[in-house]
Amino acid sequence: GAARWGGSGCSSGEGDWLTRSRTACSAWSKQTSIREQRIVDAMSTEPDPFTRPDPEQARRARAYKALFRITERHATGTDRARWEERRMPMAPHDAVRRIADLAAGSALPDEGAPAVDQADLTAALTLVPLARAEFDQMESGLLTMARGREMTWQEIAFGLGLGTAQAARQRHERLQARGEDERP
Repeated sequence: GAARWGGSGCSSGEGDWLTRSRTACSAWSKQTSIREQRIVDAMSTEPDPFTRPDPEQARRARAYKALFRITERHATGTDRARWEERRMPMAPHDAVRRIADLAAGSALPDEGAPAVDQADLTAALTLVPLARAEFDQMESGLLTMARGREMTWQEIAFGLGLGTAQAARQRHERLQARGEDERP
């Protein structure tokens, strides 16, 4: 007998051919179901094309690429050496500052380095929230150390340029709350 392969399955004739055909059909069906499952899996991991993407989630996904881009194109001095020796990118604050300085003309690019372009500016903007979080952590640490060394809230307020002890205390509380919100 002869085997016939249909669009959605298999049929076969009789005898040994039947056994071989059933085995081939079974293997074909397994491959088809695996392919179909991969398609379903891919569709379920892709974002819904009709739902607006979350901008914060998209920014977070670009952060490391932004650090790598800025470091690779514009790092200088010890940042350049760390990149070349260990592929260690710049800190977000340093990367943002470097692009801002280059774009403003207050820093000169290294010889042969590319000019700051729109993608560099976008990368720096992507890193602003990370740089802000670094700075907030540093400020919170300084406030905690100042209190640990028995500085009054009024003395701390003076250092921060705030008018009242209450304003300094509230600032410290906000920074601590922000830091707790950003922990994984």
